[in-house]
Amino acid sequence: MSPHPVGLDEDERLAFEGELTIYTAAESYARLRAFLADRDRCVLDLSAVSELDCAGLQVLLWTKQLAERQGKQLLLDARSPALDDAIAILHLAPGLGIESCPMDQDVGP
Repeated sequence: MSPHPVGLDEDERLAFEGELTIYTAAESYARLRAFLADRDRCVLDLSAVSELDCAGLQVLLWTKQLAERQGKQLLLDARSPALDDAIAILHLAPGLGIESCPMDQDVGP
């Protein structure tokens, strides 16, 4: 995955910061769905996500599936170390459309 998607329109970018956890999952999913409803592509900037749990990861997976069903794109452009760790540990890169994750080499089976 390139550092920044080619032809990125800033109107397509959605940034999250702070927690992406069970406490923010419903609000985050609603925000993602509303944002995606008006666009063919959503580029997520998750570089400021400080904490996430399984509910936060589930929100990302649900939104990715929703986008695919609607023929739209959901791209993860910038990821925090916390997100990269979780993606690598749980081997979620393929499900989120990520070609590689920095932690992939350091994580065991």
